[in-house]
Amino acid sequence: MKALSIFGLILAIISVFIPFFGLILAMLCSFLALITFVKQPNISGTIFGINIFSTAFMSPVLASMAADSGIGIYLFFVIYHVVMMFNAFILFLIFRKKNTAA
Repeated sequence: MKALSIFGLILAIISVFIPFFGLILAMLCSFLALITFVKQPNISGTIFGINIFSTAFMSPVLASMAADSGIGIYLFFVIYHVVMMFNAFILFLIFRKKNTAA
C-alpha cells in the first residue's frame, strides 16, 4: 500500500502541470488515495490536499470551461475530490485497527 500511495503522490504532483489530462489524472489520484487512506493516511491526505488545491485554484483549463459553461463543471471537479476525501475519512474510521491495550 505504501508503494501505491507514493505512486499516487507522484501522479498528483505531475497532474498539477498537465493542462487538460491533469484533471482526469487528479481524479485517478484521488481514487488511489481513497484506496490507500486506511494504511497510509498521511500520504493519502497529502494527495487529497494537492488535488483539491490544484483543481480549485491552479487549473486554467477548468477556469475557462467554467467561464464557458457555468460554474457547474467547476463544482463537479472540486466536489469530487472533497467527497472522495470524506469517504476515505469514513472508511478510515470504520476499518482502522483498534488499539485496546489497557
